[in-house]
Amino acid sequence: MKKYKTKYGTTVYEYEREDLEKLSTRELISIVHCASNKTFINDGKYFEFAFDDDWVNVCEEAVIRDILRNRPHISNKKERREMINKLRGKRKKILEFRR
Repeated sequence: MKKYKTKYGTTVYEYEREDLEKLSTRELISIVHCASNKTFINDGKYFEFAFDDDWVNVCEEAVIRDILRNRPHISNKKERREMINKLRGKRKKILEFRR
């Protein structure tokens, strides 16, 4: 993580790729959703995802999207249910009669 000060006195924490890869998929998606409408003034290629008057957390948009693109897909509840129902099939159960 790079740390530097702007001319206005704000401390900027810029996340590197290694730092972003340590975050969970849910955290990365929340960064993209929360920060997509707020961009740091640097040609619009940085996300500003946490900020206060004295500090700003920033990361590159392309890096986050690349990390998310290369992560394996985790199925949601509906997709898992469909997969389970497909695997069950229409197999008739063999019942044993006990006396």
